Amino acid sequence: MPLNRAPDASPLRLRHALKNNEVATGFASRLAAVNGCSLADLLFHRGILLSDLGSGDAATIRLLAAIGSADPDQLLHQAVLPTPQLRRWQLVGEIFGPDGINRTFFRYCPHCVLEDLHTAYGPPAARPWMRIEWTLKHYRVCHRHHSMLLAVKPTKAADALDFCNSLSPLLRGMQNHADDAGIARPSPYHAWIARRLDMERDPDNWLDTLPLRVGAAWCENLGASILFPDRMTKLTEEQIVQACDEGFRIASAGEHAMRAAFLGMNKAKRRATGLVRPVEVYRYAYRLLGRTLDDEGFQPLRKLLRDFGTSTMPWAEGTDFMGVTIDKPELVTVTHTALQANVSKATIRRLFSRHGLGEREIAEGKPSRDIAVPRQEAELVVRQLKRSVGYREAMGLLGIKRKTFDGLVASGILSDCFGRGAGDTEFYRFSVDDIHDLVERMLEGAVEVSPGDRQSDIVAIPRRLNARIAEIISLVLDGKVRWKGRLEGRSDFGALVLDVDEVHSLILDSRPSLVHLRNCDVPGVIVGLSKNSVTPLIDLDQLDTTTEVVPIARRVSQVVTRASAEAFHRNYVTATELSQRHGVNQKSAKQRLEAVGVLPAFDPEVVNTVIFDRTEVERATHGRDGFWAQSDYNLLRRELRAAKRSLATDRRT
Repeated sequence: MPLNRAPDASPLRLRHALKNNEVATGFASRLAAVNGCSLADLLFHRGILLSDLGSGDAATIRLLAAIGSADPDQLLHQAVLPTPQLRRWQLVGEIFGPDGINRTFFRYCPHCVLEDLHTAYGPPAARPWMRIEWTLKHYRVCHRHHSMLLAVKPTKAADALDFCNSLSPLLRGMQNHADDAGIARPSPYHAWIARRLDMERDPDNWLDTLPLRVGAAWCENLGASILFPDRMTKLTEEQIVQACDEGFRIASAGEHAMRAAFLGMNKAKRRATGLVRPVEVYRYAYRLLGRTLDDEGFQPLRKLLRDFGTSTMPWAEGTDFMGVTIDKPELVTVTHTALQANVSKATIRRLFSRHGLGEREIAEGKPSRDIAVPRQEAELVVRQLKRSVGYREAMGLLGIKRKTFDGLVASGILSDCFGRGAGDTEFYRFSVDDIHDLVERMLEGAVEVSPGDRQSDIVAIPRRLNARIAEIISLVLDGKVRWKGRLEGRSDFGALVLDVDEVHSLILDSRPSLVHLRNCDVPGVIVGLSKNSVTPLIDLDQLDTTTEVVPIARRVSQVVTRASAEAFHRNYVTATELSQRHGVNQKSAKQRLEAVGVLPAFDPEVVNTVIFDRTEVERATHGRDGFWAQSDYNLLRRELRAAKRSLATDRRT
């Protein structure tokens, strides 16, 4: 029968009464079973689309009520209906999210099914009926028989709507399934869900102030965070049931009980580490609230956990707590305070003890990471340290890195407040006044400019000149730099602008000149030599080496003697030099010389450059004014080919 005709709403001859706790799709499945067909066949012959029933179309539900002689309003109340919100469903007046309704499978209680088989009439397949609570993902234990529900996962998602047809193959062995499911202890959590589905609320139960989807999910995740704090992987069904009951026991008692549970999580985590992330402390509960930020129903729980967490745990600055960034934590630890003040933890412990902060914990010898005090009081304690800063803060004020900072200390430009010299600066203290005085001396006489191509700020110029920043600052402080600029609108350390050429000249004048050659300098003496050829020539004893202090590298390094490089250049010539001198390419120069019997003096595969004996080249080209001309080159090529053919003929004979 085609589906483009008007649906048939006439009542079925065989039908059954709608149960008070029966879901609409289960009612439709029983109608089909009592008439000896599948749900899909029944809807097809009545001109109804199965997808309309699955999506909760209101007109389809009312049509189904007419077919089964049921109250349409009651059937709509017990149907899974769509809502204006995406992926939200309504059932018995409650709104559920994508994690609340079973859409591709269903659970059932084998003991309830056995009761239906023994007490109901009609075909066996039409006797079991689908309870509303079985459609909820949070419902796992029958509140009447205290038995774990069993899951049926049809191969087709549409078959999940046909409860009776999918359950029919299991009816013969239902007693065995009931025995396997066993009897568990009573579950207050699942009994509460059943009461909520019956529209019952307890004024003494704090969970009844929340939507069912919120309370059910919260109990599950809160209990899992308490019972299984070290497991963030998938839990078993039995473990989830335990977690649900534990979470229900705590949450139903109200906010004070949940705060006590949060406090236990705080203590458990702070025994293990210092500063942690919220998810590491509150585990499943935090994850639930974090992924439901768009659900206003969870807002009371988010506020409860956020208010408690921010006032009882020393979070790191910038921590994201369920969408709220903690810029200034209300609590700080000794470890965190010591890090911020750049002093030792022992110093902060003594200061805190003098001011009565964390006195009991310090006396008990608790680790510094576990001693937390109010942030404002901690700031008052360390205020006396603000006149000096540690190396990290000093580096931040100057905008330089650790190695550069150590160089300033080693050169005496910066000195420790307590008279300690160069060395490990991690525990040093530096005067902010000295740092400001250094900046003022550097910028003295500087004019505001916009840097040109040959001008650079003090932070960038060392990289351009391959020099130490301490070396450049010394030139500035000694008054050797004639011109100084300052970035417009700035007066900090990095605002100093210098002339690159002037500073480069001063650095070269202040450094001792290099007598010999670095590897990269050798090609400047031996024209056309690759820098990759220097080491092979050294290995072949063609270049001599020695050691010398290289000013740029600031260490003793191996260098090539200038005399050996000049001697090599007098004795040998590269193909590159010949090509540049005579206006031919390197390959052409090599072929011209090979045509007259001049071969490379070294294996090019070894030395990475084509090199000829200069004497042999001069002897071969002597008296040949057109040797490097194109016409003479063509003649040489013909002579070379003739010589090769003659040599091949001699070998054959």
